Amino acid sequence: MTIPSLKFLSERIMNLNPIFYILVLGSLVAAASATVQQPDIFPIPDMSFHDLTMRNADKIDNVVQNMLSDREIVSDAQYKITVAYRDSLHDSEYSIDEIGVNKRYQDYLNAAYDVTNAFLYSSPDLQDKIDLMNAKKDLI
Repeated sequence: MTIPSLKFLSERIMNLNPIFYILVLGSLVAAASATVQQPDIFPIPDMSFHDLTMRNADKIDNVVQNMLSDREIVSDAQYKITVAYRDSLHDSEYSIDEIGVNKRYQDYLNAAYDVTNAFLYSSPDLQDKIDLMNAKKDLI
């Protein structure tokens, strides 16, 4: 003679077995797929710090050139330069050489920002600011 509540419980456990097996199988598949190395969709090329910094400087140069040709408004250009400068402030893990490259990049960003101000206020020395910006980029 079985107790009715135990009989009910054993029937529920028997009904859960297929679900339990599916969950266990799913967990095993997930664990196995997590250990397989997936290829990167957009692989990041192995580049030196200097090359990456120059790539960022080229992006800022494009922003400034777009602003000068009226394809980008000044406030957007200034925002992008400010964000780039803020991102460049995280240099605590850089080597001595990388700190030098980063400092020259920051000087370039300051010069690029000066170009945006000169453009915004129609300054007569706009070309001088552009030349200075380009010279600072060459120093990176």
